[in-house]
Amino acid sequence: RASVRAEFSVPDGQPIVCVVGMLRGDKAQEILIKIAAELRRRGQPITALIVGADTNSQKGYENSLRRLADELDVADAIRFTGYRDDVARLTQGSDMLVITSIAVEAQSRTAPQAFASCTPVVASNIGGVSELVIHGTTGWLVEPGDVDAYCDTIERALDDPAATAKIVAAARDCALRDLTIDKKMTATLDTYRAALLSFGRSDR
Repeated sequence: RASVRAEFSVPDGQPIVCVVGMLRGDKAQEILIKIAAELRRRGQPITALIVGADTNSQKGYENSLRRLADELDVADAIRFTGYRDDVARLTQGSDMLVITSIAVEAQSRTAPQAFASCTPVVASNIGGVSELVIHGTTGWLVEPGDVDAYCDTIERALDDPAATAKIVAAARDCALRDLTIDKKMTATLDTYRAALLSFGRSDR
């Protein structure tokens, strides 16, 4: 965490809240910028880490995010990392990860990484996210796009570290128990075998 804070010049005592993913409209990284603005208004400033780069189909999306940060007067609180190959390090170095998607999110890849990294997760209640982020157990869910709900949840998580630590511990247990590549591969193969056997075929 110290190296991440130093790399992005995060003010002492200020939490890092990150979002990870390709920069595009359905991922709605602008929500984190609005969260940063609202939390500053509430007297709870954060540094927002936006990890990812524009997609070919939405070139210029980062520029629109930068314009929004300027309009909301929080450009100094936003860090755009671009494409990174050390996402695990940045996730582990953050105080919280948010999933801000507003369209279909079939299966989050960032939530399991955050679980394993002991980074709390606040996520949109959309698509398959709620299969991983169990509200109040492995993280917190809010309605997509609800900036106030994100802010309320982030504030509660930061203000009650003991309760947050219990959720983080449960999320890490979930990651180790159910979300490793070996466990998921075994479950997938078992499903294929069961399907083959149901049609009277061997599983060889």
